[in-house]
Amino acid sequence: MADEFLVDRDAEFAAVSEARLSSVFDTAVDGIIVINDRGLVLAYNKACERLFGYEAADLLGRNVHKIMPKDYAQSHDQYVRNYIETGEKKIIGIGREVKAQHKDGTVIPIELSVGEADTPYGRQFIGILRDLRSRKAIEERLAKAQAQLLHMTRLSALDEMGAAIAHELNQPLT
Repeated sequence: MADEFLVDRDAEFAAVSEARLSSVFDTAVDGIIVINDRGLVLAYNKACERLFGYEAADLLGRNVHKIMPKDYAQSHDQYVRNYIETGEKKIIGIGREVKAQHKDGTVIPIELSVGEADTPYGRQFIGILRDLRSRKAIEERLAKAQAQLLHMTRLSALDEMGAAIAHELNQPLT
């Protein structure tokens, strides 16, 4: 009887943990993708659906290349193979800015952090993806504003220098 209680309790605990994980996965603001060591998508959250325009059903079991620009897609499988063979990390645990591709072909700047997990089903890679489009737009506006400010500062300096030269020229004439 005690053993049955423990089994029921373990199953209940596993179900609660699964429900909690599922809730976190689908309410995360950032995209979360899980792939296996062959690049096949195992999990794809709601934020990814919004970011890339693909439903989870469109990508589950397919290669992650579908959301990569061509030049990234061509190199991706080799990077994974190289990591598995050598253990040399190029992005795992580091994170960096990369390009992704929306369903409509638009290239999207994203910040990608990758972790890995050894599971009974093999090695899996978990990607956390943050859309950088709004940050890039703000940076671009800031750069334009700084360029305008620099231009106006130069014009102001020229104006002041012109006034000083005019003053110096007018003194002897007066």
